[in-house]
Amino acid sequence: MDPAALRADDGRLRRFLATLTPLPGHVERHVYAGENARGLLLDGERRSISPLVDRRPGAGLKPLSQFVNQSPWAWDPLQAVLTYTLLDRLLAETVLIVDETSLP
Repeated sequence: MDPAALRADDGRLRRFLATLTPLPGHVERHVYAGENARGLLLDGERRSISPLVDRRPGAGLKPLSQFVNQSPWAWDPLQAVLTYTLLDRLLAETVLIVDETSLP
């Protein structure tokens, strides 16, 4: 996704993230969860923190790295919300294939 497309869809992304970002707790985590998601959506071959920060100027290497690697929050509530959100949005005719390697 290019930066213009990301800006165009920012409202949708904000609404989606609003259901997820309160789960990790601290306000700073809300901000960096959004920055992480936006960086991952932008075009680029590498998905590690440094290239992601290069795609999102102002994201901050150290705080984003800490969010991804060291934030102590439970994954279970986040996975439950994602699961219910996906199931709620899928049509009855849709098939959902879950690759067990995508979730810890």
